Amino acid sequence: MDNKIIDQKHHPILSAANSSSSTINTDFEGDNYLQFSSSSSESLASKTKYRNTCDIVPSLINHQLNQLKNGTSIINDKYYHDKGKIYDLVSTIRLVDSKLNHITVKAKAKKILIVTKIYDIEPVLDTLKLIRYILRICPKMELYIQDELMKIKEFNLAGIAKDDPSLHVEGRIKFWSSNCCTYNPNTFDLVITLGGDGTILFTSYIFQELIPPVLSFSLGSLGFLTEFDFKDHQEILYNVIYNGYQCSIRTRFECTVMRSRSNRKNKIAQQSSFIDAEKVLRDEISSTCEHHINNNNNNNNGSYHGEKISLTTVPELSDELLTERTIDETHFNVLSYSVFNDIVIDRGPNSTMTSLDLFSDNELLTNIEADGLVIATPSGSTAYSLSAGGSLVHPDIPGILISPICPHSLSFRPLVVPESMILRVGVPYDARSPAWCSFDGKNRIELEPGDFLTITTSRFPIAFVKNMSVKNEWFKRLSDTLHWNERKRQKPFNNLGPKEI
Repeated sequence: MDNKIIDQKHHPILSAANSSSSTINTDFEGDNYLQFSSSSSESLASKTKYRNTCDIVPSLINHQLNQLKNGTSIINDKYYHDKGKIYDLVSTIRLVDSKLNHITVKAKAKKILIVTKIYDIEPVLDTLKLIRYILRICPKMELYIQDELMKIKEFNLAGIAKDDPSLHVEGRIKFWSSNCCTYNPNTFDLVITLGGDGTILFTSYIFQELIPPVLSFSLGSLGFLTEFDFKDHQEILYNVIYNGYQCSIRTRFECTVMRSRSNRKNKIAQQSSFIDAEKVLRDEISSTCEHHINNNNNNNNGSYHGEKISLTTVPELSDELLTERTIDETHFNVLSYSVFNDIVIDRGPNSTMTSLDLFSDNELLTNIEADGLVIATPSGSTAYSLSAGGSLVHPDIPGILISPICPHSLSFRPLVVPESMILRVGVPYDARSPAWCSFDGKNRIELEPGDFLTITTSRFPIAFVKNMSVKNEWFKRLSDTLHWNERKRQKPFNNLGPKEI
């Protein structure tokens, strides 16, 4: 590929991004192509093929970033001796990124998946209203619902078919499974959620990679992530299906748990169900560092097994992660998750602090002594990260939030780092106790000494249908749900002059 600047005027994607009236017409049939159309460019008639709707963001950005794969060779190219060319390229990339949240998507949706908060009767009944309306305005639409709804007696799906046989309910209502969402996400053109923030997190969980655009109705407790009020569902659905919609692109993380191979080889004892009080007391009064390490080189309940080790045989996690040895030689992959809100690493049931090592891009940043660590997306900045003292970050800002939980340090403040960083959080081999980790509040797993997490920005973000009737929606939700910066107004000074005082 030649190293050169792409002319925005003659480039279909970039010229669409520059146009204020740009539209993406999405055809879900055949080859699943995206057609960019704009009143300001004739060249947009060309069809640009992509695999699916969820590739909109990566495809647009990667098309331009492919010019920067070999940064050194590009900068040394004679074409780039004009520094203004480089700045123009950076500005173009930023422009494309900013325009993504303002592009209207017109999708010929034929299959819609509905995720309902089934443990609350209100969303269940509203699901019936939603089904009835969509079947009426879209004669060929297929709807996929949870099979658990059929076990709820108030969910009278047969009543809809009885009231209006022309809707053909039986042939158009189907059931979805988590496996279908994970392995065949292209089956669905749109996802509708009826619930609260927990329903959004559940939807993110069942779509671990690609996820269709999400239209969320607020029927939960807090509703910070949900966009629309269900009382307006008919108008909203009609506009989304027939007039198109704009999306807000939200970042997700990809988190991988890596287990230590050496830790497995040296682990002889298995966990028991009791605490040896005498052993714990002996650990507390031990006077030598070597004896202290040997007493803590056991399982997490404090019982002692195996031979003593010397100080020189305790491996260092940083030595394994920062050397030329491959990770596969020292660790093996246990599991991976896509995370929408946050990853929480804490001390779990242990009574002592958690010891953690934080790495970034193959460099040790710091050692952490705290109750835990919250690593959040910008969307998750209003969740656990907020409670831990983290910053409020607008979801359009790309970044990774690092917030300690009760750190035993006066200087460890929350951080916001670039989303391009590759973070690793590990439990050092000489840690007194293991740590525990959860992903969006689910799938809690133990991290033993030597284990670590790798956290990167996922290639599969979530596209939320935006509420265009409300400007600055994020700030409005801050005020409505968290009562952000609410305070009684300070009284003005009176008009008394010096003579009246």
